[in-house]
Amino acid sequence: MRVLLHSATQLEVQPILRHFDKIDGDEYGFGNHEIKLLITGVGMMATAYHLGKILANEDFDMALSVGICGSLDRDIELTQAVLAASDLAIEEGAEDGDKWLSLQDMKLRAADDFPYQDGLLKSDLAERLSNDLEIPLKKAVSVNRVLGNEASIHKVMQHFDAEIVSMEGAAFYYACNMRGLPGAQLRTVSNYVENRDKSAWKIDDALANLASNTLKVLKHV
Repeated sequence: MRVLLHSATQLEVQPILRHFDKIDGDEYGFGNHEIKLLITGVGMMATAYHLGKILANEDFDMALSVGICGSLDRDIELTQAVLAASDLAIEEGAEDGDKWLSLQDMKLRAADDFPYQDGLLKSDLAERLSNDLEIPLKKAVSVNRVLGNEASIHKVMQHFDAEIVSMEGAAFYYACNMRGLPGAQLRTVSNYVENRDKSAWKIDDALANLASNTLKVLKHV
């Protein structure tokens, strides 16, 4: 199987690469898989550009986006691995006083306009992997800046049914769904979404768990 392995940063995939066989450049081998590594940089803009470029020129059997994330749900343990059932770029829309209007509210996009389903970017592959591997399935949202203010955090929790937050997931699911490529987003929780306190983050442990669960997924598919 030819797999596109995406991450925003080299940091997030470095523990994973130690288990791969280097072939050439960004090409690796793992078991029976041919793996193409794509490091896009942080954020939806960089992710959209680099994914669009590679998917226009190369074919893959599946894509896997891996990285760490923040959790809005305190019941999710730090360092826990999760799969994103759905994602959404929540900053698309408009403010109307205290109200937040989505593109659907503004009649600029229908809930089932391709590649959206019920207003979300969904992943059938993530659902299958969750069932097979017993990795919890969570609802994700994507932001352009990390949430670290109580007012903005409260607004997100009030307006969106979400459990985890990243900066790339929506762009990844959008590109995969537009291309008709099975894609799944695997994340480990490095921190809770709160007033910024990096002393409480567990990045090293989250990265270690990300590596073990990425290998678990690749061995399964």
